[in-house]
Amino acid sequence: MKYTEILCFLNRGLCLVPSSKTKENVGRKDFVIIKFGEFEEELGKVVRLNVEPPKNVKWQEGEIIRKATHKDLEQFRKNRRRVFSAIEQCREAIENKKLDMHLVDAFYSMDNKRLSFFFTADGRVDFRDFVKELAGIFQKRILLLQIGPRDKAKYVGGYGICGRPVCCKNFLHDLKSIPMEMARLQGISSWGGTKLGGACEKLKCCLAYEAENYEKMREGIPNEGEEIIIDGKKLKVINIDVIGGSARVLAEEESNLFSISIEELKKAKVAKPKGKKRKEKEEQKEIEEPKAENK
Repeated sequence: MKYTEILCFLNRGLCLVPSSKTKENVGRKDFVIIKFGEFEEELGKVVRLNVEPPKNVKWQEGEIIRKATHKDLEQFRKNRRRVFSAIEQCREAIENKKLDMHLVDAFYSMDNKRLSFFFTADGRVDFRDFVKELAGIFQKRILLLQIGPRDKAKYVGGYGICGRPVCCKNFLHDLKSIPMEMARLQGISSWGGTKLGGACEKLKCCLAYEAENYEKMREGIPNEGEEIIIDGKKLKVINIDVIGGSARVLAEEESNLFSISIEELKKAKVAKPKGKKRKEKEEQKEIEEPKAENK
């Protein structure tokens, strides 16, 4: 099935609309009115036509109601001007109630019936009474959405140390958790949080771009810190450079640090830890000498 890719202005993300749910012929860069389930209509912009959704990516799926008119665009601009006042009022209400939450952004729906607030918090926030208070202030349907650090960076934007706009703001659709294992696979886990962290202060999403390739290249290769045996000599793996095709190993008895090729490292035998050897011997002894049964 072919889809139309839409940039949704409400959540700063991309969504897909099946061609069968497009009620009008739209072109690239057209502004459209879209709808997500029971939510009110929102403004979006056509990014691409006739696309196939990538696998293993979580997409929002909406419906194009119609092309946006000049009146719709003017209403959107008017709402954006009004939202600054709404944010200030909401922040004042948060301070008065002493809620442990940080307001990030707010949006009015196109029909002006709903006001959505996006916030971050260290833990779960019980805002049921707060929603009622906001509804009384603004006389609108209120939607409070708690977002994570990555989503906050997506809303706020910024630039990475590469000099380009942060990926989550630019093109990433599904913000997944990035484990430290990805940095270790690429041999950069020792860089520290300053270089590995993004605008969200979490590990950079770009660590995942080449992680699969590094994982394939490191198949059958011992990890850093493991002991190996080459020509009867025990060595400790210190650093692996799969791109450069070499590894740094340490001969502890000689206090000698030197380089070997990745091919040599693959052929090396991994030395078993002493504790593991002792455990295997004890298990083997139990098998050979079973305990006598009590009569």
